[in-house]
Amino acid sequence: MKRFLTLLTLFAFSICFGQISKSDYLKENRKELNYSTSISTNDGIRIVGFGALHGSAETEQAELYLINSLLQTTNIRHYFPETDYSTAHFFQKYVYSGDDSLLYDLVDAYGERVPQEKSIEVFQKWQELSKTLRDRDIQVIGIDKIASFEFTVRHLMEILPRNNPNLDTLNSFMKSTKTNWSAYYDTELKQYLGRLSTSILQNNSNYSSFELQHIATNIQSTIHNKNREEVMYENYNHLANQYTLYTSTQFFRFGVYHIMKSEINSTSPFFHRLIKNNHFTDEEIVSVQGYLTKSEVLWDVQYYEGEFKSYSIKKGFGISDHWLERFKGIKQLKKNHFSDQTLFDLRGFNSPYSVAGDLDLIELKKPFGKSNWEPNKAKSTTNYIDFAILIRNSKASRPLELLKNE
Repeated sequence: MKRFLTLLTLFAFSICFGQISKSDYLKENRKELNYSTSISTNDGIRIVGFGALHGSAETEQAELYLINSLLQTTNIRHYFPETDYSTAHFFQKYVYSGDDSLLYDLVDAYGERVPQEKSIEVFQKWQELSKTLRDRDIQVIGIDKIASFEFTVRHLMEILPRNNPNLDTLNSFMKSTKTNWSAYYDTELKQYLGRLSTSILQNNSNYSSFELQHIATNIQSTIHNKNREEVMYENYNHLANQYTLYTSTQFFRFGVYHIMKSEINSTSPFFHRLIKNNHFTDEEIVSVQGYLTKSEVLWDVQYYEGEFKSYSIKKGFGISDHWLERFKGIKQLKKNHFSDQTLFDLRGFNSPYSVAGDLDLIELKKPFGKSNWEPNKAKSTTNYIDFAILIRNSKASRPLELLKNE
């Protein structure tokens, strides 16, 4: 009955205020996404975030299109990949060195957090992205929890005083072929870094550099399994003055959840935390979500005794466009697509996506079982996201290990 009354209210609202249909609205507010697309944003924009399901090849191309389109109208100063401070530090080094051997190691470590993005397509994305970042002097910064300690160790070896006795031990870990870099397991390396980070934080006078203190704090956050969104938020605020983040324009390539602007599943995503704590207004943050149809994703990579063996892909079920699991309202995007990469502006005048209680493109519908996403029913789609990109006919990304065969 409650659902019927909500629908009746929405219908009455449409009659009284001339609300146009979603199909008509999308036709009037769509563009083909490519390198020349012009994206309308507010003059006071501070943050743009792009999120999509991981593991589909054309998602990486969509990001390149989006960044280059935004640069026509915005002065982006910082780029945030979904990784930690030290790994981002070395991505920054890659931007200026063009060292593909370093890039291979970076994408490999990056894949510890997001296994589907340990791929050839992410490697190639960075090859192209680095030119844009270098030419525009855009800085790479990481605020995520540590997933791989490899570049944490490399970073520590760069900035610890030259006479520090810990350098020999760190160097031994770097040289050993048996070192387990993963931050998810209680390894010898993790235990050692726990002791080292405690020492750094307790001896501030001897380890006073901002970078050392920040890295040590992040090691502790990882060891104590601190909430990931909380770590992102705290890291961002800790770095804000160092990099003038509150006044610069930034681009984030994060997962779908992190760039939602309202609470979901009764939890607070990173973007929502920035807004609710008054660091930015809702209008200063733009969230762009990618949706897949008629596409594939890299699903699982198999290893045997540490060596790459095979991989699998998924299409239909696995991309949230399947009768067993789909984004509510995705059929409207599919019906009104303009090309294989179509950008829809959901925030326009009289947008049906701004009607309270209508949560198309946010809710995940399942015929059996509970939805993965439980948004606030009093909100609208545009309380969560501002743009949607429909990506069609995308092949799955390919495992990074196959690059050795190319």
